[in-house]
Amino acid sequence: MILKTPAVVLRQHPYTETSRVVTWLTPDRGRLNTLIKGALRPKSAFLGQVDLFYTCELLYYTKTGDGLPITRECTALNMRPTLRDDWRACAIASYLTSLLSRAIPEKASRQDVFDWLEAALDDLAANGGSVQAMCWHELKFLNLLGLAPRLERCRQCNRAPNEQEVPFSIADGGWLCARCRNNGAPRNVVWVPVTALQRLTEWQRSDSPAIARNTRLTFSQQSALERIPGLFLAHHLDLSPAPRAAALDILARRPPRPVDPEARVG
Repeated sequence: MILKTPAVVLRQHPYTETSRVVTWLTPDRGRLNTLIKGALRPKSAFLGQVDLFYTCELLYYTKTGDGLPITRECTALNMRPTLRDDWRACAIASYLTSLLSRAIPEKASRQDVFDWLEAALDDLAANGGSVQAMCWHELKFLNLLGLAPRLERCRQCNRAPNEQEVPFSIADGGWLCARCRNNGAPRNVVWVPVTALQRLTEWQRSDSPAIARNTRLTFSQQSALERIPGLFLAHHLDLSPAPRAAALDILARRPPRPVDPEARVG
């Protein structure tokens, strides 16, 4: 049987000298692996139609026996070419697709997650990458999974913070005020500036990443924002922090200075 679905390319790797396996995210069949036979041949119909971050119309044969489903046709619908020029945006796009590859079970149907990924890739392609944007998209993903941390008020007494810093519990997904901490210390905590929690709360409520992009952060706020979502995702989804750390490392680098062809050496 042949099935047709929109699909976003998450990963791809060689299978033979001329074929490759592509990992897709689809709205109705979740994460899916298909084999593209002859994809690397010079006259292949698939050349230019499949690459990372593309949204495609995918036609494939359903799996028979123990083999992979075979791709019959693939047409690129949205190539997002900007992600090949903007290395900061590309770093976040790579991290988010890697996150989905590991966090979403195979064949788990999630239209909302598919829509989130498409919107995130479109946003990065149009507006570039930043730590603020990455954190905003992570918060939206956690919300879709039902794992959104409680940031605005004490998770036990529901009071607003009246301290400069509070201990945010990675395990419990919230923080405790000084009064509630007297009843027992929270587990696995990170001390966070209240102003950083306020920024995250604003982003959590917002439907657009523009609010995050336009937020200027102090050093302590950015340090907290770089730590909290990553630690929270790693703990609750049992994921390696390495892909996120690599993305943050790229975001922290400065672009190389252009070479002046008329400058003289010596």
